[in-house]
Amino acid sequence: MLTPYLKFIEEQVCIPWQRLCAAAAHHPPDSPTLMTIEHLLQMSPAIAQSVYDHALQNYPHHHSRRGNLQDPGIATSTLRDLSMFQGYLWLCVLEGDMSAIEQELLPLCAAVFPNIAVKWELVEGMLQLLETEIHLRVNAEQSDRLRPFTKNLRRLFKPSNLRSGEEYHTYG
Repeated sequence: MLTPYLKFIEEQVCIPWQRLCAAAAHHPPDSPTLMTIEHLLQMSPAIAQSVYDHALQNYPHHHSRRGNLQDPGIATSTLRDLSMFQGYLWLCVLEGDMSAIEQELLPLCAAVFPNIAVKWELVEGMLQLLETEIHLRVNAEQSDRLRPFTKNLRRLFKPSNLRSGEEYHTYG
């Protein structure tokens, strides 16, 4: 009975919905950027599921401190994380810069993933899958509009671009 409520609360904490809506409000209703994000928001769960399914194939032996990638609890948190990445990406597209990811999402991931033994190789691989999946679901004009943001997301999450010493213990 409590599970749907907890899922709602978790989603509200992880995904910047209010900021996403506020950023969307700064665009006219017929804005190509807004229309692209509206289109992708509807597909967000399917995108997350597809990326997760491909990750299972590409990383069948990945094991974190919490378990294997295919474990139900890990699957749930991975799908949530993929939705979170998309939410932050859509926010950045609407705001026209990557600061939300650079200043909030990246430091959060750099702090959390090493503590649960998520290998950075998995993160990079899943971001590549996410980028591919997003671009498969939009037309060429939309893809061109999104490409700088999806490429920047992957660039920011390269170990060589992480700030401080966190990158040295994200592989373990």
